[in-house]
Amino acid sequence: SKEGFTKLLKIRGKLFIFHRSNSTWEARGAGEVVLVKYKSNGVTRLMMRQDKTLNLIADHRVDPGTKISLNTTSDRSWVFNAKDDVAEGKPTNLTLALRFENSEKAGLFREAFVKAQEGNAE
Repeated sequence: SKEGFTKLLKIRGKLFIFHRSNSTWEARGAGEVVLVKYKSNGVTRLMMRQDKTLNLIADHRVDPGTKISLNTTSDRSWVFNAKDDVAEGKPTNLTLALRFENSEKAGLFREAFVKAQEGNAE
């Protein structure tokens, strides 16, 4: 393709952000979660745009060192840390949760996320 990247995964989800200050989760929005691998440097990033507004609500390199774990209350939601997420401008370290339509789609996401971690570790 002429584009400088390859889409490894495109799947609908809902993004939540964890606020350490008061230990609460806040919905950041719903939309397409995309894992994008750049041809120039081989790095895979997780990007997500909110439905309708198309605002960027997640944009970070998939960190090989982060642990991805099932949400304690759901088999269709994954929790992980994002280093230097730039969706809101300045790089910020965040704890995020992504919830999917069902456990099957959640499984597809985890599989692609782990593959991206392995690729980014090389």
